[in-house]
Amino acid sequence: MKRAMGSKQKVASAVEQLARQAIRDSLREVLRLLAKATRRKPDNAEQTHQLRTATRRADAALLLFVDWLPRRRGRPMRKQVSEIRKKAGAVRDLDVLIRRLSRQADPLPPNTLNWLQKRSASCRQTSASSLRHFGHSRPMKTLPEQLRALRHRIHWRGEAEPPTLVELGTEALGRLAEKYSLAIQAIGGDVEPSQQLNRCHQVRIVGRCLRYTLELLQGVLSEKLSEPVCERLSQLQDTLGELNDQTMALRCFREWQADCGVEECRTSLGILADRESASIAQRVAAIIAELPQATEQVLNLLREFIRQLPVLKLVGAPS
Repeated sequence: MKRAMGSKQKVASAVEQLARQAIRDSLREVLRLLAKATRRKPDNAEQTHQLRTATRRADAALLLFVDWLPRRRGRPMRKQVSEIRKKAGAVRDLDVLIRRLSRQADPLPPNTLNWLQKRSASCRQTSASSLRHFGHSRPMKTLPEQLRALRHRIHWRGEAEPPTLVELGTEALGRLAEKYSLAIQAIGGDVEPSQQLNRCHQVRIVGRCLRYTLELLQGVLSEKLSEPVCERLSQLQDTLGELNDQTMALRCFREWQADCGVEECRTSLGILADRESASIAQRVAAIIAELPQATEQVLNLLREFIRQLPVLKLVGAPS
C-alpha cells in the first residue's frame, strides 16, 4: 500500500513538475517578448510575430494543465494572454499587409500605392500604440505577480486520481485529433465562400492547438515520434496562414475603399480587392481539394503516436 501510494505521489509530481515548467517558461517568454515588442522601435515586426506565437504556446500550456490550476488564477491569466495575442495579432497582420503591398506595387498607380502605404503605416502605428499602452498598463505589472503567486499552487484539483503523463498525453492528443478530424470533415460542400473561409480558419486554430500541445509533451514522451507530426502540421499551418493573410488584406482593401476620398484610389482599390477575392477563391478550392488527404497523413501519424504512448519510456520522469 505504501509503495503504491509513493508511486502515485511520484506520478503526480512528474505531471506537476511538467505543468510548472511549461506554464512558467511559456509565460516568461510572453513577458520577455512583450517587453521587446512594446519598445518604440520601427523594426520590431519579427518580435511582434514571435510575441503572438508565444501567447499561443502559453495558452496551450494553460489549457493542457487547466485541471492543475486554481480557477481564480488560471482564467485571468488566459484572458490576459488572449488580449496580448489579439493586440499583437493586429500589428502582425498589418506588417504582413505592408509586405504584400510592396510585392503588388507594379500594377498599382503611384497615387494609389502612396495612399495605401500611408494608410497601412498609420493603422500599424495605431495598433502598435495600443499594444504598447496595454502591455505597459496591465500585463507587464500583473502577469509577473500572478506567475509568482501561481508557482506553488499548481497541483491536481480533480476528484478522481490524477492522470499519469502518458494518460494525460493520450487523452489530450486524442481529443484534439478528433476535433481536428471533425474540422477537416466540415470543409467542402455547397456553402457560401465566407463559410468556407471560416471552416478553413477553424482547421487552422485546432491544428495550431494540436501542434503546440504535442510540442509541450514531446520532451517527456518521444521527440522522435512526434517530430514528423509537428513538421507536417507546421506545413499545413503555413498554407492556411497564407489564406488568412489574404483574407485580412481583402478586408482592409474593402474597408479602405469606402473611406478613400480620391476617386482614382477608390477605383484602384476596388480592382485590387476583386483580384484578391479571385485569388482567395482559387486558394480555397485548392485547399478543399488537397487538405483532406494531407491532414489524413497527419492524423495517421498522430494515431500511431498515441497507440505507442502506453509503452513509451518517459524522459526525465521518476522511475
